[in-house]
Amino acid sequence: MKTKNRYIQFEYDLEFHGGDYDKVGEYAYVPIELIEKMGEEEAFEKVTGINAVHIIFYTMDEVYDAKGNQIEE
Repeated sequence: MKTKNRYIQFEYDLEFHGGDYDKVGEYAYVPIELIEKMGEEEAFEKVTGINAVHIIFYTMDEVYDAKGNQIEE
């Protein structure tokens, strides 16, 4: 799979510190190339400047462009 210009969507909330979450958080898009080099949490922190403890959800099974549009593979 080509990874350049492809992103993973991370849902996060600065008030989230683990456990159950039933709200809708904010979204950040992290380049797959960076994730492959650093790992998911470190790449999230590098791109956003936000501690990874605030990540609610992400999946490597869905790919997005930089604007947040899902890309069908």
